[in-house]
Amino acid sequence: NLAQVYKNMIGVSDDAAQWAVQSYIAAIKADPNNPLLRIELAKIFVDQENYQQAISILSQAISLKPNLAASHYNLALILEKLDQPNAYREARISYQRTLVLLDSSSEEYILVNKKIEEIEFTMKEKGISIELEQQEQALDKSTENKEQDPAADKNEVPSITEQNLD
Repeated sequence: NLAQVYKNMIGVSDDAAQWAVQSYIAAIKADPNNPLLRIELAKIFVDQENYQQAISILSQAISLKPNLAASHYNLALILEKLDQPNAYREARISYQRTLVLLDSSSEEYILVNKKIEEIEFTMKEKGISIELEQQEQALDKSTENKEQDPAADKNEVPSITEQNLD
């Protein structure tokens, strides 16, 4: 509850975002299996345009509860903001995962279907292929680069429980 209060104060108080983050971290430590807390924390990072941290947090939420549509949907929204070819492909996949988890007669299902159409249109406009084969090739190259450059792993964001966010 305290985290939500601080989140509502963002924009009013300069320190509210930091307080909200710290409150969500405390809540996550108290209830480590609750993916909804991580979704809310990720939204704060998105508001701060800290997309990599938000992606890391949502990945944790997905690991905790893979069948929670909200995690996949929010991940897709963030990936789209990156405006990168592989991110668009991953966002499309996340939207598709969301769709599978929703009731086909729900309004959310219709919304996510539209998001898939929109992202495919954007990808077509930008000349980004949606072919999985090309995505796999890009992932293979990324893996090769990490094997050749062990320092590449240093750019990864540690989990929320492994970092100190003062």
